[in-house]
Amino acid sequence: MISSVAPLEHGRAQSVRSNLRRRGGVFLFDAKWRWVAGNEVAGQMVSSGWWRGKLMASLEACHAVTRDAWLAVQREIMDEKTSATVIPVRDAPGKLLAFARAHRYSVAPEQSRRYVLYVRPLQWADTDALGTQLENLFRLTAAESRFAIALRRLGDLAHAAAAVGIAESSARTRLQSIFEKIDVHRLSDLLLLIDALAEVVT
Repeated sequence: MISSVAPLEHGRAQSVRSNLRRRGGVFLFDAKWRWVAGNEVAGQMVSSGWWRGKLMASLEACHAVTRDAWLAVQREIMDEKTSATVIPVRDAPGKLLAFARAHRYSVAPEQSRRYVLYVRPLQWADTDALGTQLENLFRLTAAESRFAIALRRLGDLAHAAAAVGIAESSARTRLQSIFEKIDVHRLSDLLLLIDALAEVVT
C-alpha cells in the first residue's frame, strides 16, 4: 500500500510509463469517497497526471469526460445501484489512457462503507500483430481492423475516422459492421475487447 504520493524524478519517467502500461492501479476510498489507500501504481498514475489528488482527499479526474463518468459512478453506487459504467480515463489533453470500474466492497453501515476503483491501462501491442489477430479471429477486413485499432488508440469516432482517411458517416457504417462481426453493441465494450486481445498479443 502507498502512504504518500511523491513527484516523480525525471529519470524514472520512462520506466514508470512502462510500468503503468503493464499493471493496474487500485484506489481505496472511505465512505466520503476520500482516497485513503492504494497500490504503488495508483500513486504513479496520480504523479503522472492520469488523476489529481492526494491521500485523505478526493480523487479528481483530469479530463471532463472522465470527470463526468467518475461522478456518475459515485452517485450510482451511493444510491445502492450496481454500477455497470466503464470510466474512460483520459489525461488533461484528452488522450485515452485506461478504463476503470468502481465498486462498493464493504457491507458495513453507511458511515463505514468503503469503495474501490480499479484502473486498467491500455496495452499497446504491436499494431500489425493486433490487426492480424482481429482479422483472423473475427473476420474483420484490413480496413475494419485499422479503424478498430485507431478507435482504441484515439477513443473517439471522429478522430479515428480522420486517422484512417474516411468520412465520419463512413466510419459509423464501418463501426456497425465491426459490432456485428465481433458481437458487441457499445464502443466501450469494443475497446475493452481489443484491449484484452492486445494484452495477449503483446
